[in-house]
Amino acid sequence: MTTARNALFLSLAALAIAAPAQASAVYHAAGGEIGYTQHPDHQQASSRQRSEVLGEIEAARKDGTLALLSRGIALPEPKTAPAKTRAQVQDEYLGMSDAEKRRLQEMHGAGG
Repeated sequence: MTTARNALFLSLAALAIAAPAQASAVYHAAGGEIGYTQHPDHQQASSRQRSEVLGEIEAARKDGTLALLSRGIALPEPKTAPAKTRAQVQDEYLGMSDAEKRRLQEMHGAGG
């Protein structure tokens, strides 16, 4: 009985969390074959100006991201830090203790 009550409570909690988010969306989930209902009057007004959006589109066109997105290709991840050189990686490995080296070999395989 307790597990049924817990399941009911969790279901109601999930519904309470999802309901406000759905109320502000244009599309609402609906049962049956349709799957959704459309409510254009729920559309939130945007604070962005047309010129801002057009500027962003032009910038995306110039840097190539618009072409990638239009083909459904994922955008490359931006680099956060410069990559290490081969010498830096080798020096880092040589500076490790034997225990750290063993842990890396166990995790990644011996590697020769």
